[in-house]
Parts: sequence; structure tokens; C-alpha cells
Amino acid sequence: MAKMKRTHSIGELLKNVPVDDFFQPIQRIPVLPYDIEIALDVIEALGRERKPTFVIDSENSFVFEQLVKWVHADPSFEALHPITRKRIPGDLTKGIYIAGNTGTGKTWALDIIRIYLAIDNVRIKVADVVRPIKWGIYRADSICDEYTSTGEVAKFKSLRHLCIHDLGAEPQESLHMGNRIRVLQQIIENRGDRVDYLTHITSNYPLASSYILDRYGERAQNRLFEMCNYLELTGKDRRKC
Repeated sequence: MAKMKRTHSIGELLKNVPVDDFFQPIQRIPVLPYDIEIALDVIEALGRERKPTFVIDSENSFVFEQLVKWVHADPSFEALHPITRKRIPGDLTKGIYIAGNTGTGKTWALDIIRIYLAIDNVRIKVADVVRPIKWGIYRADSICDEYTSTGEVAKFKSLRHLCIHDLGAEPQESLHMGNRIRVLQQIIENRGDRVDYLTHITSNYPLASSYILDRYGERAQNRLFEMCNYLELTGKDRRKC
């Protein structure tokens, strides 16, 4: 068969292809320069507004330092490798997955950072649209309750910024009008295909754990690897302090 002669380069052809946000990755807008020590002082002050005993110490300082760097789009941002737990370069276009035992302050950390974001009006760019980074925090079990009541999970699939608290503590399956689905697994798998969304998660279970694999399946766990930078909070139960 004779080869067809190319009259246009591939690059020229692609210029005419309409591209929506689905294909457009997040671009971070750095908030620089900043002083990490001052930033941590602000974080600590915000924490003490709600809990006077809140403190940044040796058990949580690495996590808060990296969260501040993520907010400011600092290239020195680091995360942990989910399997080896060794420090690795973080990805500023991904969300955050914080694992840790009950009471170590996982949701507290993301809630404080949510407030801190608004102070500096931190924004991202997707395609030609610039938007602030802001999110609400939804408990995993409350997301399941909403499906049971309404039969809908579309909202959680389509939120540009979503923070899920206590992943793994919700019912594995939820029932609405005879339809039984794995709500969080569906949401994770759906959001994992979106490079223009940010997803943050807290959980008692490490990202690479067999519990996450067994509960949500290999596809969803792989999506979490792709969607999130991994961090861990260790130490005492701070609710008892």
C-alpha cells in the first residue's frame, strides 16, 4: 500500500483539536518569597485559636513544614515514598494523603492549612483559568450517608478541590433504592483520571497498606498513588493533651 503524503505536521493538526480542562494539568502559582519560620508561627497561632494546647513539635514538624512548602509551591517540597517511607521530591500538582493513628492531628493539619491558604490567596491555573485553592472537608462516612439518602455522588466526583477525612472508616458498600455500590472506590477511581483536580485525604491506614488494597482494589490504590503526595503523622494522641 502506498504511503499517504503528509501535508500537515502533527503539531499543526493538534493545534486545531479542542481541549477541555480534562486534559489540562494544574499549574501552580508560587507564593514566594516567604519565611518558613514565620509561616510555621502563623500555623501554630491558627491552631491555638481552636485548641490552646496545639503545638508544632518534633513529631509533626516535618509534616507542617512540607504542607507550608506545598502551599507556597516551593520546589523544595518533599513527601514520603508510600512503600519505603523515605523522603522523596514532592509533586506540587498533586494533593496530600496524610496517614496516622487516631488523634495525631491529620484532619486538624489539613483544616489549618485550608485557612492558611486564604491568608495568602493561593491560586492555581488550569488552562487559562486562575482559581483559588480552597476546599471543604467531608467525612468519608458522611459521603456514604449522602449516597444512601439521595443516590448521588456526582458532586464529590466533580469538585475541583476535595478533602476526604477518615478514609477507610466508612461502610465499604452503601445502599440506595436497591443499588449497592462502593461509594469511595467510585469517587477515587473517577477523580484519579482528572489531572485538573486536587484531592486530599486523611486516613488511619497507610497508602500502601493491604487494607487500602483489599478495601478499594488495585485500580483505586494506584489512583491514590498518582493523585497524592504521601505524608505520615506519628506520635501521641493529641486529643488527650
